Amino acid sequence: MYWCTADVGWLTFPIYELAGALAHNGTVIAYEGALDYPSIEHFYGIIEKYRVTKVFRAPTLLRMLARYGREAVKNHDLWSLRLISIVGEPIDIKTWHWIYKNIGNEKIEINNTCGQTEAGGT
Repeated sequence: MYWCTADVGWLTFPIYELAGALAHNGTVIAYEGALDYPSIEHFYGIIEKYRVTKVFRAPTLLRMLARYGREAVKNHDLWSLRLISIVGEPIDIKTWHWIYKNIGNEKIEINNTCGQTEAGGT
């Protein structure tokens, strides 16, 4: 279950969400709206409800999740999540460690793919 959380107007969405995942027979989630509304737990709830295995996201969201802290994470079972790929900008080491420990329970792969948006189109 693949979720590219990019806005549909960003090149990353049609390349990775539609062309990429569907070309590989993947199941995808397309969601339009704020990922922290109506609460910060909304993002985690989507992962839990749909058993998302892979998330593709810019570090901006990950820094926001880290700012909100561990409380929202611990209310959700994120066992299905195996990979977070990062795009759009490099991730800082503090946020990387927070995600690895608090969302991934030190078992998740975090793949920094900054600069690869255009490569996906080829």
